[in-house]
Amino acid sequence: MTTARFGASAAILLRFKKDVLEVAREADRAIINVVANETWAELKILVPYDRYWHPNRLAELREQIKAENAGVVVPPLSMKWMWVVSTIKRHYQAGQLPKNVASVIFKVPGKAAAQKLLVEMWVAGNKFHALPYIPDKANTLCGACGRWGHSEFRCQ
Repeated sequence: MTTARFGASAAILLRFKKDVLEVAREADRAIINVVANETWAELKILVPYDRYWHPNRLAELREQIKAENAGVVVPPLSMKWMWVVSTIKRHYQAGQLPKNVASVIFKVPGKAAAQKLLVEMWVAGNKFHALPYIPDKANTLCGACGRWGHSEFRCQ
């Protein structure tokens, strides 16, 4: 087993690629390679909840994004709902989900791909409006309630 201290460079880790890959695959058999660090951008889009509510449907959404936006790669398992699924479902069933849409967050490798999708993004023949996703952190102050840890958008 290989260990690295916090902040170890990609060059050092890649020297021990075989060992790193072996350990990573113990955690997740789907891991097939180890590469140098990449910059990932997170985006969010509003999608019809009733169409994509099932987990398999997010995989379908991923494939649609890849197919209709040339050169865009969306890694497997990078798509997730912005809220907990049970909360979205409860709001949907109560008729409290505005326009029956919910936010999906996903990652794309590199700023160029993100910029492309921010300008124009197509899914299932429809133009979607993507936004950068900036997660709330402990030092985020809510302007609505004045508490730390979330923004106005996620205020309960």
